[in-house]
Amino acid sequence: MRNHFPATSFCGMKVSWHGYETKKTSLIPTQTRKVGLSYMRAYEEKELLKRIYHEEGRRQNVISVIMQQMNRGKSTSQIADFLDIDVAEVQRVYDVGKKYAPDYDLDAIYKELYS
Repeated sequence: MRNHFPATSFCGMKVSWHGYETKKTSLIPTQTRKVGLSYMRAYEEKELLKRIYHEEGRRQNVISVIMQQMNRGKSTSQIADFLDIDVAEVQRVYDVGKKYAPDYDLDAIYKELYS
């Protein structure tokens, strides 16, 4: 014979001791959920910006290395092999970089390539 205890609430869970019903009830008020969602959106935006800045930094580093190798007299194919990127991409940076020789303003080169 089974014991029939009444359904009780424990830590937000509605529990029936009969084993027939377990239901999670929400303890979070609607206002708190809205605030939580705005924090999630802000976090997602922050993460997206991190990825964008990381990609920009990577591109600037590649431009810097290409300009350094160009000053050393390396060809575009040698630079592409060294960096393990496409020769056409190196050639594009190389062509824009020639305009800014001998100072090689990396910000100006980056803006011309990616704006």
